[in-house]
Amino acid sequence: MEFEILFIKRNNILSVEEAAYYRDFLYRTVRIGTELEIAVPKGVMRPLFQKQLEYYFLPGGSIRKPGRFGVYQVEKEHCGVEIKILGILPYWDILYSQFFNTISFILSKGGRVKSTCGLHFHVLITENRPEIPEIILANVWNITRRYAPFLKFLTSTGNTIEGLCRRRNHNSHLELVKLSPAVYTMKEIKQILDESDIVPKHQNFLNLEHLKFDKNGDIINFHYENRFPDMDLSPTSIVAKYFLFLAILLKAAEISKYGVIHAGRYPEWKKKVELLNKLSNNDGDLATSYTGTLTEEDIQYLKDGACDLIEFLKPVLLSFRNPSYIILRSLAKNPISFMRIQGYSWFDIEKKLRVKKDPITKLEKTILLAIEAVIFKKLSSPVEWMGYFSRKFLYRIEEVKVAIHSLQQKKKIYWDEELGTFMLEE
Repeated sequence: MEFEILFIKRNNILSVEEAAYYRDFLYRTVRIGTELEIAVPKGVMRPLFQKQLEYYFLPGGSIRKPGRFGVYQVEKEHCGVEIKILGILPYWDILYSQFFNTISFILSKGGRVKSTCGLHFHVLITENRPEIPEIILANVWNITRRYAPFLKFLTSTGNTIEGLCRRRNHNSHLELVKLSPAVYTMKEIKQILDESDIVPKHQNFLNLEHLKFDKNGDIINFHYENRFPDMDLSPTSIVAKYFLFLAILLKAAEISKYGVIHAGRYPEWKKKVELLNKLSNNDGDLATSYTGTLTEEDIQYLKDGACDLIEFLKPVLLSFRNPSYIILRSLAKNPISFMRIQGYSWFDIEKKLRVKKDPITKLEKTILLAIEAVIFKKLSSPVEWMGYFSRKFLYRIEEVKVAIHSLQQKKKIYWDEELGTFMLEE
């Protein structure tokens, strides 16, 4: 399935240069903080569990005073406790270590996921806050609207086919589907959300309560929250979703040179809203959505739509040079909810999702060192470079050729004709 891509014309579209600038700026400055809602272990009182977490993570109480693994706050929550984690630079290995260590301790103490538990991603700029063009936020809003049922499906973690997701109350789409940036500015949309009698402003599918605007309608306090993902206990899944939300933002900046992306023509949009209502409602048992009305055709439509989302974001995801695209493509076809229905444990889910990195051999490390130190340069060809390397470091030329090819396949190096040497990919 491929959804037609249309754009709503605006008088504030970005130039090609501005779109490229803001994409780069946002990549460098945005941080994505997370909130993990964890249910208390069976037979344990919440205050004791919370104390165990506080003693281990040593939260300082604010983003200026993060504790172990970036945890800066552990507090009481309706489902048990909420662990708030500081956003850091988008680097896969460090993020994975952060969440692996955090989740491992939670599991060691019996922490679990219930249908009331959510996983929230706060996208924000904390330092040197310039005005961000309103059209970028409008595209974030409409990308989220356009793919809302598929995002909800991809991030679902329930353990029954009748309860794929948690209930709608705390991540409601009811206002999201009504408010289009074709009709309203984002400043007006925030005002409507703030004053809504239907959904409390902090419980929207995409929460805009922290945003502030200047007199021109551009954003001076850039901070929104993706509230709809269900909580899960797979570090790989959480880090992949971190990059999902970063990719949506960067894609929003890229396409702002065309206008605001359309959420879909009426028949397509009507189908999306119907599916969203089937996925996210307050009709299930034990704080779940009742998803038993989804047909096989609906499920296939959701899978196809989730795959379309990941394909739409593919160029951005691949630019991160990490496994996020592969993992998100897998979740689009087989979300964690489906794995849990099949009886997978959290350990099984993590094992299934995690992408093993090809190890760097001793020879490859030596080659990278030689390249970084620019030991050889002004050579006529890669073959000549490999000859010099093999003689200096006493490796057979055939081994060096294989290692060079491996590093090129991993996109770690390339040949620079001007300097006459291999260079490291940035």
